[in-house]
Amino acid sequence: MRRFRMTFGLAAVVGTLAVTAAPAVAHEFIASSVGALKGVGVGEQYFHFGPFKITCLGAKSEGNITATVSPKLFVQTKFKECTFPTYPSAGNKEDVIYLRAKFLTPVDFEYHAGGAIESGSENEEEEKLLGGTIELKLQAAKCIIAWPEQIFPARAKNPEGEFPAATYSNEEVATKKLKEFPSGFRRRVLISNELKQISYELLEGQCEGFTKTEGKVAGYTGKLREERTDGSLEFH
Repeated sequence: MRRFRMTFGLAAVVGTLAVTAAPAVAHEFIASSVGALKGVGVGEQYFHFGPFKITCLGAKSEGNITATVSPKLFVQTKFKECTFPTYPSAGNKEDVIYLRAKFLTPVDFEYHAGGAIESGSENEEEEKLLGGTIELKLQAAKCIIAWPEQIFPARAKNPEGEFPAATYSNEEVATKKLKEFPSGFRRRVLISNELKQISYELLEGQCEGFTKTEGKVAGYTGKLREERTDGSLEFH
C-alpha cells in the first residue's frame, strides 16, 4: 500500500492507529437453521495414488450442522462409478483398458472455513473426526489403497488459519418459500477441493510386488456442492 506524507503530525498518528486497529476477517459457514446437510459431486472427481489415476463420475454426501454459525463443516462422502486406466501394451497409450475401482469406506471431510481439510473415515460423532482409514479397492489387481486420517495441507498445525486445500463460493437457488426467503432465493456452498501429498499405502494383491508400496505422491481434485436440506447454507 502506498503511503502519503501528512502535514499534520496528529493526523498521521490517528491514521496509523486506524490501520493497526482493524481486526482480521474470520470466515465462517452460516445456515438458516440447524439440521441435515446433503451434497453431490459437481463434474468428475480425480484421484491419483502413485501410478494409479482414478476418476469417479459420481459423489453424494450427507452431514449435519449443529450451529447456525460455525467455523467448520462436516460431511461424509461416497464416491461412485470409479475407474482407472491400464495399458496392456507397454508404451502404447492408445491400447487402454479401464478397470473398476471402489471405495470400501466413505470419505469423511471436516472443512475449516480458512481452507484446511481434515480427512478420515467411519466416524461415530458428527462434526468431529475420530480417525479411521479410508480404503479404496482396485478390483482387477485386488489391491487396497489405504488413506489414513490426515490434515491438508500437512503444515496446517492450526487448522483455523488460511490455507489453500479448499476454496468456497456461494450459489443461489430459486425458491417459492417466500416467507422463509423473502428474496426468492436460498443459498448453497460450492467446495473446490485441492488435496496434495496424500499419505497412502498399497496393500494386498498385485500391489504387494511393487518396489514402492507407500508414499505421498497422491492427490484429490474435485468439487462438491453442499446445501442445508430445505434451508440455506452460505460461506462468509
